[in-house]
Amino acid sequence: MYKASKKDIELTKKIIKEEMEKNNVDMTNIDIEDVAIKVLDISYSIGGGYGENTIRKVTDSMMKRNIY
Repeated sequence: MYKASKKDIELTKKIIKEEMEKNNVDMTNIDIEDVAIKVLDISYSIGGGYGENTIRKVTDSMMKRNIY
């Protein structure tokens, strides 16, 4: 994660929570902060930046693969 702001992290956490609820994922034992860092790392590594659309796509991809 390169130079993600606090705002980027908070937006990512919000999107993750929304996607997990939408996909009926049990969030009991999941550290949202850790998942947010993973999402931001992946987003940065693919050159997508930290825009909402990119974060949603990365999060959706992770949910489909049960990677969180």
